Amino acid sequence: MPLSLHESRRRSRRQSRSRFFSVVFVLALVGGAGYAIYTAGGMFAEREVVRLQNEIGQLKQNMASFEERDAKAQSAVEQAAGQEAYWKQMYERDVPTGPAKDLQAQLRARLNEGVLPARLAMAISSIVNKPACEDKPVTKRFIVRTPLHPGGNDSVGFADNSITVTAEGKTATSDGAKLAAFDPAQPITVSFLTLGGRRVETSGVLPMQYSVMTDTAEYRFSMQTAETRGFVIVTGDKCKAPSAG
Repeated sequence: MPLSLHESRRRSRRQSRSRFFSVVFVLALVGGAGYAIYTAGGMFAEREVVRLQNEIGQLKQNMASFEERDAKAQSAVEQAAGQEAYWKQMYERDVPTGPAKDLQAQLRARLNEGVLPARLAMAISSIVNKPACEDKPVTKRFIVRTPLHPGGNDSVGFADNSITVTAEGKTATSDGAKLAAFDPAQPITVSFLTLGGRRVETSGVLPMQYSVMTDTAEYRFSMQTAETRGFVIVTGDKCKAPSAG
């Protein structure tokens, strides 16, 4: 009996130690697995942090590149706007408009006719708003030529018939029917023919004013619509010719 009891106690102690080591082994396995998982998670997290840092760095570089391109584009826009303003200013300065454009056309026409630039310059410099005129205006009327006008009574002479005045206009209509008379609401072209064969023209809607220069005088004309349909009234006045003095 005592021997069996002793053997039973020894067996019990062995079983306790076995269970203890089993528990320790299991705990060791669990701890090792947890450590491995923790280590792997840490490495994964570290890699993710590195990847995100790289992406952030790339995004910063892209943003800096975009900002640089935007700044260059803005600078190009400002330069283009400045060049546009400059060329617009140059165009407005060098290309005449309105009355200056009409004067340029007349100057070019006179130069093409052989008039010396010095003579034109002298004439321009001597012109004033109120030239010395005779104040003896002569008024006449004539028919404005149209495609349906049969002809006749369509010209008048001034300065002892040294200047012949004629005009052409567009056909007027009434209730859809075309008339021989001109349409006073439309522009007409008035021609001035001198004895030397020089012809000058002006166009516009009546009333109109125009000056014709000769070697001896300046003739100032004004044109307006007459009360009689198809006619225009023209008034001419002789003024002192421009001189160098």
